[in-house]
Amino acid sequence: PSVAAVKGNVVHRALELLFGLEPAQRTEEAALTFIQTARAEFEPTYDITGLNLHQAQLDAFWKDCDALMNSYLRMEDPKSVNVVDVELWVQAPVSNFGLRGFVDRIERDAEGNLIISDYKTGKAPREQDVDAKMQQLHMYAYMLREMRGEAPAKVSLMFVKEDRKSTRLNSSHTDISRMPS
Repeated sequence: PSVAAVKGNVVHRALELLFGLEPAQRTEEAALTFIQTARAEFEPTYDITGLNLHQAQLDAFWKDCDALMNSYLRMEDPKSVNVVDVELWVQAPVSNFGLRGFVDRIERDAEGNLIISDYKTGKAPREQDVDAKMQQLHMYAYMLREMRGEAPAKVSLMFVKEDRKSTRLNSSHTDISRMPS
């Protein structure tokens, strides 16, 4: 695994734990505690040991994870998120093969519409390149619709490192299983 990928996994795990709490309990203190919990879970695993980092590099790695969580907390108030699911496995057939993946977070907006949110902990793309990055989320929206019978109204990329969120209307309402290959 790469350093960037493992950092992302640590932050994803901490956010998964945070959103397992009731909204009022999703405090900054809880978020920072869960980064430490994720650290304790990951430290003995090959994900970390396999990176072969020296102590100074490892210290910088954990400091970066803390910084990513702090950046997330600047981006949104976790108490305000109406979470439906986190780290949900989705799958659906398309022609002669199947799509599958994990959705980071499914939530409902103030009007009751579903939104798929995906955390990205690396460098955010230029604004003109965001739509290309949204394709993964539109596929998730299609799979979620196939599994649950309800299509998300919006998809959102959360560029945690730069505390920037990009949200688009969901374009997966078309039946991608009938699209020409």
